[in-house]
Amino acid sequence: MQDFLICLNFISDLKFPLQLVYWFIISMFSWVYNRCFIGGLIRFYYNNSAKKKLKKGQSFKEWLFYSRFKRLPRFVIVIYLIITLVHLVVWILFFVFRFVDPLKALSSWSISIITYIDGAFYIMITLMFWTKDGSFPYGRWFKK
Repeated sequence: MQDFLICLNFISDLKFPLQLVYWFIISMFSWVYNRCFIGGLIRFYYNNSAKKKLKKGQSFKEWLFYSRFKRLPRFVIVIYLIITLVHLVVWILFFVFRFVDPLKALSSWSISIITYIDGAFYIMITLMFWTKDGSFPYGRWFKK
């Protein structure tokens, strides 16, 4: 618990521009990590020819929501969308909390809490798919 409070103090001690940079980096890392994980699933389910055919002429909406890739497990896409949506909501709350004086301290808490939630998610994924060689054995959890 003390480590949690130390991290909260670290983030709350940062000046506003540094908090923005920190939060932007955390959000981008989360989004890229999730997209890379789904990209690995696409490589697992589709061969190169099928991937190229599906990606050709893909709209931004299809790219963002993976709507062309029907064989991907829906719960993975739902988790990706929930994480993305939570980050967007916390971004909005961060700015609301930051510019309303009685709620200013909550802006740092929102960043810290989402950082811990993301960390727990990454640790869970890493433990589920850990191998000695560093590759993700998608076949362990997903059937073709």
